[in-house]
Amino acid sequence: MKHLRSVAALAACVQLAACTDYATFVTSTDIGISADATTQDLHIGYVRTELFTGPGYPEYGAAPAAVGYLGSNLSAFTPKIKQLYATGDAAEIVTRGKQPNPNPSEKPEELAGLRRPLVFGTGSNLGLQVSFAGGAPSKVKFGYNREELSIIPLRQQAPIPGYPDKYASVLASINMDQSLTNQTNSAVKLTQFFATGPAAKNLARQDKIQAVFEEQAKEAITKVTEKYSYDDLSRKIEAYWKPNGKVDSEHANKIRSCMAENQIEGNEYEIVRTKTQEEKEKVIKCLPI
Repeated sequence: MKHLRSVAALAACVQLAACTDYATFVTSTDIGISADATTQDLHIGYVRTELFTGPGYPEYGAAPAAVGYLGSNLSAFTPKIKQLYATGDAAEIVTRGKQPNPNPSEKPEELAGLRRPLVFGTGSNLGLQVSFAGGAPSKVKFGYNREELSIIPLRQQAPIPGYPDKYASVLASINMDQSLTNQTNSAVKLTQFFATGPAAKNLARQDKIQAVFEEQAKEAITKVTEKYSYDDLSRKIEAYWKPNGKVDSEHANKIRSCMAENQIEGNEYEIVRTKTQEEKEKVIKCLPI
């Protein structure tokens, strides 16, 4: 695979002192979109590689600043693409957001001391095929693959109290949201970030970036919680909420009303999957079941 060959080449580069004489930042993006009105087929392909190799400064936990951004709706008929590439001071400035100057309480990263090779890279592949019948999706195939690699140097001396290891900052994020309605309006909204050094720190401070990681963490926690909270009480509420396996809107409103009366936050899905037995019992007592 192309990404694996690139990773292998970069790993070999780590063994070479010459890799610290240059900071190399490369991004490569391929987008292909095909829509056939006759066959009612839609094909969307997306491939992106981001690679940084250069010196790391383990004495200070520092790395050169670089940032890459790509955002697109991957729409067949109204495609939109935004892309950003910056290094050095430009990368630091563009990632500060509304903060006009660096935080005065934080010392700037010092690119000094022993140079050692640092490698950071990602590779993403996305493929979507949709067939439509009567204006609605009838067949969907979706594929996604992503690789992430970081080789970040630490001091050769063992860490001691008061003089710990310092780890250079890197950040990579990808967020996708597909909407399949009809051939004309179907799209895959995609946002991708890649940053090193001070640029990575600046992005990590931004509310939008933090919200992405917070949402992913909540989803992961919810999935784990589901395994332990779905019980007989959950089945009773779900049977009322979805008689014959289909959502009854009137019953759903009644569940939310009972939750509000008992000061239970959330919605009908959460009371079934993630709430405590005590909360479920309160809702069941309120419902006509």
